Amino acid sequence: MSVPSVHGSLRQALRGGTAPRWAVSLCQPSHGRRLASSLPTVAQQSFWKSLVPKPLRPEKLAPDVAALRKRKAKDWNPATFYIIIFLLIGSMSIHLIVLKRDFATFMRQSDVKIGLLREVVERIQKGESVDVEQALGTGNPEKEVEWEDCTRWLPRPCA
Repeated sequence: MSVPSVHGSLRQALRGGTAPRWAVSLCQPSHGRRLASSLPTVAQQSFWKSLVPKPLRPEKLAPDVAALRKRKAKDWNPATFYIIIFLLIGSMSIHLIVLKRDFATFMRQSDVKIGLLREVVERIQKGESVDVEQALGTGNPEKEVEWEDCTRWLPRPCA
């Protein structure tokens, strides 16, 4: 359909002749469409109602509809117990793995420190001159922190 025929159909509709349906719908908008289009979106009540979440909207419902909408209390899911138990067991196993790794690291560091002490003591027993402070790292803050970490777990004698 070309543009002149569209204008011709509208002219014919205005003169009282029969016009196609689309021409009639263009000339006579529906009542609801006109009301909705005359107000800006912000001024329409439906705009503000749509901002409130559905569960919080105060709606007047029939008692039977309200009863259907009300959620029935759910029974305890039997799988929930197993999920919680497996989460606890899993977290404890991860914790044990971390503790084992930390203990192994501590034992390696302790073995190195004990070996260093043995060497220093053996050299002193042989009569060699040994700078004990330098060998053990006295005055070096990093070495002192390592020794402090190593001796922290040793049992303390009772006073």
